Amino acid sequence: MGYRSEVVLTVKKECFDKHKEDIKEAVSFSDDLIYVKEYDIYVIKWDHIKWYDAYPEIQAVEKFRQTYPEDTSFTRIGEEVEDIELTYNVYEYNIYVVRSIEIPSGEEVDKDELFKKEE
Repeated sequence: MGYRSEVVLTVKKECFDKHKEDIKEAVSFSDDLIYVKEYDIYVIKWDHIKWYDAYPEIQAVEKFRQTYPEDTSFTRIGEEVEDIELTYNVYEYNIYVVRSIEIPSGEEVDKDELFKKEE
């Protein structure tokens, strides 16, 4: 199975457009590619991915980040609560980590009614 992460890479549009060939491989295996007009950035997202440096596609992303650090931001959260990596200007683009607990849907219970003393 392996350790999985959720990853977001933002790239300024000018850099993305100018270096499409350099980012093409990274985009090809992503889950989402979104253009955010308000910030003039592309957001590339990977869900439930094995983010290991040994993988060539991950190396391509890391190389792009290292080549254009002023034009990218990076967010990665792993399965462990403390495993969070944030680099560069992620807050500038309103990208942030939110941890939450999901519960199954069900029928809401009236607590007062449930614990009401029987008379």
